[in-house]
Amino acid sequence: MPYSADITVVGLGPVGAVTALRLARAGYRVVVLEKEAQLPQDQRASTVHPPTLDMLDEFGVLEEMICRGMISPYFQYRDHKTGPVAKFDFSVIADLVRHPYRVSCEQWKIVRILLRRLQALDNVTVLQPARAVGVEQHDDGTVTTVEYAGKRQEIRSRYLIACDGIRSAIREASGITYDGYTITDRYWVLTTLFDFAEVLPDLSYVNYVTDHDRWYSMVRGRNHWRVLFPVADSVSEEHLEKPDTEIDALRSVFPDADYTVTHRKLYRVHQRVADRLRDGRLLLAGDAAHANSPLGGQGMNSGIHDAFSLTDALLAVLDGADDALLDRYSRQRRFAALEGVQAHAARNEAFLRERDECARQQKIDEMRRIAGNPEAARDYVIRASMLKGLQDAEAVA
Repeated sequence: MPYSADITVVGLGPVGAVTALRLARAGYRVVVLEKEAQLPQDQRASTVHPPTLDMLDEFGVLEEMICRGMISPYFQYRDHKTGPVAKFDFSVIADLVRHPYRVSCEQWKIVRILLRRLQALDNVTVLQPARAVGVEQHDDGTVTTVEYAGKRQEIRSRYLIACDGIRSAIREASGITYDGYTITDRYWVLTTLFDFAEVLPDLSYVNYVTDHDRWYSMVRGRNHWRVLFPVADSVSEEHLEKPDTEIDALRSVFPDADYTVTHRKLYRVHQRVADRLRDGRLLLAGDAAHANSPLGGQGMNSGIHDAFSLTDALLAVLDGADDALLDRYSRQRRFAALEGVQAHAARNEAFLRERDECARQQKIDEMRRIAGNPEAARDYVIRASMLKGLQDAEAVA
């Protein structure tokens, strides 16, 4: 059939942008569909792990990401009252990665950096706002019905890649199931210009904090701190929207400060994985394929890993290789989501959520033991940096 492009990519988040850019740089014609008229500048994912930095270095974007973000050479677990519990330094994996550190750079900044490179390519068309409302598959390609510029039109391509998030219209239209559960607590993120590092001793740029009756996390950005709190489902949004409620929450971290909240976000957290990431010529990546708790900062990274794994396979198929490579992509990345990303998030939550004081102290002592043993600490960093998940997924046949 006559093609509008070689590949249609739905969704212009970091996963869609990476997918489109890799395919376009290989010479294929790509159409990108983004339903939002303006890309949001909200405080979503911001952590970029060492192996992801190695991948993104292919595009020559790291210098700009670092200029717009922060390098975090280590991360730590803390007790709210007593301070640092365990520190894990990425330098212990310097023999395994080219960039042995995390970078805190919000995903909207990353998307804009990548989008400029997409817009510089003649074989990329970005339609925005464009909403995919229907999908058909044929033996030799796909037909995506799109609402764009006030009318419906059809985009015909050899393959369709859904990177359109947890509520993926493409995944739902295909009938692919998205099994899992929703965590009872909601997550509430407050961003403030106040510099906690000036008042909290030995504070890392990435911190996971436990206490006997609550937990929270703290991440440093270029000019701000993001503090994430769990919020019970019984607490109303109206209550959380009150300025005094926001200030009281931040003062529970450090009491003697005047806070200005520059951004806030309340969202539900899901642990879900699609039953398959391939349906014929339709492929899923990122949140359209799997969703997980943000603890550990692995969601966006896992999606970018999807994008690299998928484009490696698809480029080989387009070059004449057996399309069974796409089935292997599905198996590998489902395994990575279930056994790597979600398992690590669950371990983080188990440590932070423990309320029994005896059990909590045992977990703290165990974390100290791991951090104090060079071999155990290296193994922990390999897992936390997502290297272990990548290695294990690659071994899936």
